[in-house]
Amino acid sequence: MPTATAPPRAKRETWRDWMVPGTPEPTDLITRDEVIERLHDRGVSVTPRTLANWESIGATPRPIRRWRDGAPRALYPAWVVDIAAQVPGMLRHEGIPLHDVGSDLRQQIWPPDAVVMLPDGSRLGGVFRAARPKPLEEATDTAIKLLTERYLRATGLHITRIEIRVTDERGVSIEGSFNPTETPDSE
Repeated sequence: MPTATAPPRAKRETWRDWMVPGTPEPTDLITRDEVIERLHDRGVSVTPRTLANWESIGATPRPIRRWRDGAPRALYPAWVVDIAAQVPGMLRHEGIPLHDVGSDLRQQIWPPDAVVMLPDGSRLGGVFRAARPKPLEEATDTAIKLLTERYLRATGLHITRIEIRVTDERGVSIEGSFNPTETPDSE
C-alpha cells in the first residue's frame, strides 16, 4: 500500500548561505522581533512561530545566533525582511508549495556584479529580481523601486538620478538616464 511522503527536509541554511559569494557580511543585523515588526509595517502578518516554520522548511534562511543585549539572539540582515515579505504571496497567489518557496527566492538573488555600490564604497547586498518573470517594463519598474527603497533605507538619501546600461548578447551597450521624480506626463 503506497504511503504519503513528506517533502525532503531542508538543509539548515542560514542567511550566510544565501548570500552572493564575495558580498561582505552586513554589520547592521536585526533581531527576529525586528523582522516581525518590519513585516507587520509592510502589511505582512507573521508570528515568530510562522517565521521559524518557514526557516525549518527552507522557505526563508535561518538566523545566526550572537550575543546581544545580554542574551543570545537570532540575528538577520535587513534583506531577510524582503524575502519573508514575498512568501505569503507566493503561497497564496502563485500556488507555490512552501517547500519550494526557498529555492525560488534564492534564484532571485543577483550576481555580485549587480550588487549596488554605495557612495562610501560599501556594497548593498541582498538585491532581488522580480519574483516571477514579468514583462520587461514591469520587471524594470519593480527592480528600480526596490533599489531606490533599499538605498534610502541604507543611506537615508533619496535617489535623484538613475543611469541604466543595457548590453545585448554581442556585448553592444546602450545607456540612458532619468530623474526618478520626473514622469513623461510632467515634461
